[in-house]
Amino acid sequence: MTAPPATAETLIAALTRSLQEEGFDAGTPPPAGTLEEAALALFTLAERVRASFFSVWADTLDDGTVAAGVTLLFLPRVDAGSKGMLGREPKRVRQHYDPVLHAALGRALGTVAQRGQDPRRPTRGQVSSPPGAEAPEWLFLVDFQDGDLGSEVSALVRDREAQALFRPFSALPLSPEEAGFLDQTFFSPKMLFQGHMVLFTGEPAPERAAAWRAALAVLPRHMNTLVALERPLPLDPRTGALLLDEKLTLERAISAFSRQDPDLVFIETAQTREELRMLAHISITGHGVVAQLDADTPEAAVRRLNEAAGTPRQPVLVHCSREPGGTARLTVYTVSYGAGDTLQVARWTP
Repeated sequence: MTAPPATAETLIAALTRSLQEEGFDAGTPPPAGTLEEAALALFTLAERVRASFFSVWADTLDDGTVAAGVTLLFLPRVDAGSKGMLGREPKRVRQHYDPVLHAALGRALGTVAQRGQDPRRPTRGQVSSPPGAEAPEWLFLVDFQDGDLGSEVSALVRDREAQALFRPFSALPLSPEEAGFLDQTFFSPKMLFQGHMVLFTGEPAPERAAAWRAALAVLPRHMNTLVALERPLPLDPRTGALLLDEKLTLERAISAFSRQDPDLVFIETAQTREELRMLAHISITGHGVVAQLDADTPEAAVRRLNEAAGTPRQPVLVHCSREPGGTARLTVYTVSYGAGDTLQVARWTP
């Protein structure tokens, strides 16, 4: 058995060969004279072969030995003909390397990805290609999970189309304070596990859908998240997604989700009373629920939810409305109740 690569240069050369052997046009091995160059080369190769995701990992096997490697994941293209569970049967290309490299390679990846540049998120980093571009061709969203063997590193790859679909809250028509609140709410979604649904309400405008997708994008990577979609969407491969159709209705999808005990359930659009009832039930059993819901006003959205749930509920609302000039505006509202369960909907304040 051939010994796994034990230097930065031999690792990148071996990974390039493995990709070529699997039919990918990886080109010549990128420079990898140092570990930082090897770390950068991983992003270069992922871009060349249009990988969906890659990870750098190490694990202790049952016999006590340690294995380490790089895995590139290629998801089937999602299009109008896709059905059912998305992302099934991805293609994987794996290249093992000597575990002696692992800890140092993880540190090098942290340097290249500027790990912790956002002090609120010390386990995240980012790489753009071309470097420093305001509108990069490729964007890598990098996560680090520290362990006894070093950092396991994962990178979600987004092309320009995916970047446009998954804009951050700060790029949407929200106040800076509201954008920051939503960003933190979904990055640390404790509130969602306490029965507080988040509903994106108002007219079915592109801005409302963009805000719902922004919530998906900011979630912590370790969350078990299930998504029901009406149309294909290039999601993180760690997210389970069902594409609804005439046979796979939303009610069936919600039933299937509840049996899998997810952390979070994302629904592209809830429409019927029964769908809302099922989602309301899930939300009081320790599961976070995030959905879009057509409603002219925030109050109308809460009334629809309460009628379906049978009890007063306190969702957080992100309501889409139109200003006099026709510009879309997203506003965050909170819900409380006065004497006699009188509904009170108020704009969120810091």
